[in-house]
Amino acid sequence: MAARVLPNDLKYTISGGEYLLVALWALGLVLLYVMGGSYGVRLLQKYKAQTAQFRQDWISAQVVGPAVETANLPSPNEEGPVDVNVGIYIDYIGEFSLTENRWTADFDLWFAWTGDQVHPGETFEIVDGQVEHKEKIESRSQGDQHYERYRIRARILKFIDPSRFPFNDEEAGICIEEKINSAGRLRYVADAQKSDINPQAIRRFLRITKSAVFVKNHARGVDRNMHSRFIYAMLISPLGMDIYVKMFQGLFASVAIALLAPFIRPTHSSPKISLGIGAFFAVIGNNIALGITLLGSNKLSLADMVTGIGLATIFLVLAESAVSLYVFDSKGREKLSRLLDKTTFVVLLLGYVAINVLLPLAAKS
Repeated sequence: MAARVLPNDLKYTISGGEYLLVALWALGLVLLYVMGGSYGVRLLQKYKAQTAQFRQDWISAQVVGPAVETANLPSPNEEGPVDVNVGIYIDYIGEFSLTENRWTADFDLWFAWTGDQVHPGETFEIVDGQVEHKEKIESRSQGDQHYERYRIRARILKFIDPSRFPFNDEEAGICIEEKINSAGRLRYVADAQKSDINPQAIRRFLRITKSAVFVKNHARGVDRNMHSRFIYAMLISPLGMDIYVKMFQGLFASVAIALLAPFIRPTHSSPKISLGIGAFFAVIGNNIALGITLLGSNKLSLADMVTGIGLATIFLVLAESAVSLYVFDSKGREKLSRLLDKTTFVVLLLGYVAINVLLPLAAKS
């Protein structure tokens, strides 16, 4: 469609009322970003508070456990339960799978005890985990003093909350439980001084901010007998910004491409519209890929927010392009069309960058 022919004083001038309309349009865009950003920040801060409370409850449950003293439990031995010193050295932390809710670890586990009444290396199991490989690599005895060390590879269940991923830290642990003997017969004692993790075991995109070693009792089976547990607990934090950029690099590129549309003159209407449409479907594809990875949450997550802001920004670019083309083609107001393009680009760019800085900051533990 040919542009409407107007006198030059109308084609290349803008009235005060039209400046006001452009200013109101810009203000409306700013308000949309402010409302969306403030809602997202408040929601992420709420998630953060819930996570902190859950972690405190988890730590309390692990450390305190049931209020039962091992010394008061019935024991088949007159001298009481056999104390078994248990230690762990984690040599490798494998992948954390969001889709399968699990993580893997290679570690050495050792037992030291006195007497021949128990054999802890043969009667332990990993709670919420599966041993994929178990090998006794050291065994020695001196009189009734015994020591055994095992090399173990295990797959451990762990639900990773995607609501603030990848800026949330996660509690994880390796829990060893005596499955045959009750705590009145066999009692774990934590070898806390020697238990540790190999610095090289930590994957490049993870860091361990806290760790603790402790022992607790756990009611097991139908008869609810107390059994001893040894726990190596960790607080693991991903390198959030690195993962964040990798997760959304396709989305960011799509929004950047869409933001090129205001630079295209209205005389080239096809590319001015098609850029935004292509970017919109690219973001949809990125969202589908993230949805497959970040399963298991009915919350509005950080990933949902970032994707939603990207889609909204591209939609606003498309809406502005349509209005700009109408102003140019139907009204013949070239200068007004270009002012609308420039104003929209500046507001959308600043708003989009600001909200993608604020949301990760709000999500970070």
